[in-house]
Amino acid sequence: MNYANRLVENGVTIFLFHGVEDGVCTEVRNYTRKHIPKTDFCTYLEELKVCGTPVSMDDVVADRRGERPLPPYAFTITFDDGFENNLSVAAPVLAEIGIPAMFYVTTDFIDSNRMSWIDRIEYVVEQVTSGRVVMPWGEQYFSSPAERVGLLKDIRYY
Repeated sequence: MNYANRLVENGVTIFLFHGVEDGVCTEVRNYTRKHIPKTDFCTYLEELKVCGTPVSMDDVVADRRGERPLPPYAFTITFDDGFENNLSVAAPVLAEIGIPAMFYVTTDFIDSNRMSWIDRIEYVVEQVTSGRVVMPWGEQYFSSPAERVGLLKDIRYY
C-alpha cells in the first residue's frame, strides 16, 4: 500500500495506526493487520516523508485556529489504544526518521492491566489450536488457522 497517494496538497492527512511489531506477527491473532511489521512501517514513513511534510498534532491545531498554516502535503501520525509496542517499536523508528506522532492511550487498560475484549478473544483463539465453540448464533469447529480466523470474523460480525 502506498500511503503517499493519500496525501493532499492543501490539507492534512492523519494516519491512524494501532501497533508495530518487531518480529513475527501472529497468523491468527493479527489477521486484521492491526499490528504491522516494523519493516512495512519504516517503508510507509520513508515514502510519506519523500512526498509530504510531517507535522505534529499541535501544528494541526494551530492551523485550524488560524495561527499558522500547514505546509503542502502535510501529514501526521497517530496511534490508537496505547499498545506497548507503540513505545518499544514505533517510537524509536519515528524518532530515527524524524517524524512526530500522537499516541492515544486507553488508560483503563493500564489501570486494570487488561486488553480489549477482542484482543482477549484473539489471544485465546491463537493459543487453542483446535476445538468447538458454541455461540448464540451457532456452533463452530476449528483447527486450521483459516478456520480460527473465520471464527474471529464471525465473532466480530455478531
